[in-house]
Amino acid sequence: MPRTTAQTTKRTTKDPTRRRSEAVRWALLNPSRRQLSKWEREQRGYRLVMLAAVALGVVIVAVLGLGYLQQVVLRAQDTVAEVYGERLTAGDLLASARPIYVSFNRQIADFRDRGQAEQAAQLKLQMAALPSQVLNAGVERRLIQREAQNRQLSVSDDEVQADLRERMELEAEFQQSSPPPSPEASPTPPPTLTEAEFQSTYQEFLKRTGLDDGWYRQEVQDNLLRDKLRAAIGAEVATSAEQVHARHILVADEDKAKAVLQKLQEGASFEEVAKAESTDPGSKDKGGDLGWFPRGIMNEPFEQAAFAAEPNAAPQIVRSPNGWHVVQVLEKAQDRSIEASALSALQAKRFQDWLFNARQGPEVKVQLSPSASEWVLNRLQARIF
Repeated sequence: MPRTTAQTTKRTTKDPTRRRSEAVRWALLNPSRRQLSKWEREQRGYRLVMLAAVALGVVIVAVLGLGYLQQVVLRAQDTVAEVYGERLTAGDLLASARPIYVSFNRQIADFRDRGQAEQAAQLKLQMAALPSQVLNAGVERRLIQREAQNRQLSVSDDEVQADLRERMELEAEFQQSSPPPSPEASPTPPPTLTEAEFQSTYQEFLKRTGLDDGWYRQEVQDNLLRDKLRAAIGAEVATSAEQVHARHILVADEDKAKAVLQKLQEGASFEEVAKAESTDPGSKDKGGDLGWFPRGIMNEPFEQAAFAAEPNAAPQIVRSPNGWHVVQVLEKAQDRSIEASALSALQAKRFQDWLFNARQGPEVKVQLSPSASEWVLNRLQARIF
């Protein structure tokens, strides 16, 4: 049957498309050398782009990792002090400073909540010195522990618990006082807490300060050990010694001291001039009388002049770090029992002298650099512990 014009047209329209599709499939299955070369170049270019992207990613990760390694891992290993061969690192310092930093922030927030902006600002400023303060405390703690061990001094768990209870009894008394008692009020014994009350007060204290039980107990133990060592070293102070009984009039400058001395030479009463002219609040109302004192209580220039003077000799002018003194020695004793207040001061001084000398020893090296201190503060502020 002869084809119609519509059939011929439809077949004519369809065949070119089929031929083109077949040509495309044939070309894909049998690419020419030019096509192969082009595809290979495109594939190589794609692979190069991918390799470059991967390499860039590796470099970025490496740089970030190196920065983290340098700023966190390696810096944490920097030595900030050595105490008898024990190395203290910046990481150790960071760990020791963390509880105090948290507690400081709690106190600052508490001050602000109560409208005490000035106290909050002052505490904020103190935090800048936190690394050096914590490091110094850590060095002293190790020196005290070493000396206490040499003297066979220790603190038991029962002593720590007893001290904690005393602290919480005072804490409970303070919290119950609203407002706090005035200094003139008669002292009252702190309340005796039951075990449940102690635990409740203690947990509330830890929550308010931001401290944890383990850290605070260690702090209490360190303080008790320090007290025991202070008492042991203080006990080495003799209870009697050479002493002088002297009086003085303290003024601000040499001209004033000469004017006071002139009044005394003209016959004025030492007691009356002291009450009128002396700037020493501890002795002026006593007519300048300082009582008996041994060596080691007064500052060095004053002490040298007092122990060198003869009793009841004419007053003399002495300059010291406190100002200008018109001094007169009333009595001397070669061996006199030391009064309790003076003995306590000498015992405290003996302990401080021991601690100072121990810190200056060759086995103690403190080397906290500004950059290490800044690193610790940055880690604390970033909450990276």
